[in-house]
Amino acid sequence: MTDPVRVAVVGLGYWGPNLVRNLHELEQGEVLHVCDLDEARARRVAETFGCDWTTSLDDVARSDVQAVTIATPDHLHRDPAIAMLSAGKHVLELYTSLPVPDLRLKPAVEGAPFVPITGKDAF
Repeated sequence: MTDPVRVAVVGLGYWGPNLVRNLHELEQGEVLHVCDLDEARARRVAETFGCDWTTSLDDVARSDVQAVTIATPDHLHRDPAIAMLSAGKHVLELYTSLPVPDLRLKPAVEGAPFVPITGKDAF
């Protein structure tokens, strides 16, 4: 068996905790970090699923996770996605909320695939 993919989830509002739960239940993935601007929310989710928490995207970028799921509100996906791509992380985004010019930035970040996931594919 191969090692599980090390994952972080950014954004723990409406969808984020569900994604953490689903990823936590997969043998192929291991949620190492959760990130949210709300410290109490991040701590609560981390304690529930036994992972590290932070309020800083920089912490996630410096971590040893391989992939990051962006679960912030749609209009707030851009900055975390670009930060994680720039850090060499694989990015799984729930909705293609990034405008076309931002998606064009992706080829400039080598080795970090961006995988937009539409609503019907996410669950």
